[in-house]
Amino acid sequence: MVCVLNKADRLTAEELVHVVAYVETNANRVVGAAGGRTPVHVLPVSARTALALKQRAAAAAGGAAGDQVAVRVESKNDNQRE
Repeated sequence: MVCVLNKADRLTAEELVHVVAYVETNANRVVGAAGGRTPVHVLPVSARTALALKQRAAAAAGGAAGDQVAVRVESKNDNQRE
């Protein structure tokens, strides 16, 4: 199970570590650990950061900031399904 933590860019790196740990611990306590379910993983995301990366990729590819650029972030669990 995955829990998405939005607006991760609003936190400092230290705050983000603490918030992710807190959410992960409590989400596992409430829903993950009950009944032997798969552990809950917290995924911090930021639309602002994603947009900045998309614009940087477009500029590096020689396109305008509004051009369509596909960006894929791979994880070590890409081949696993829950």
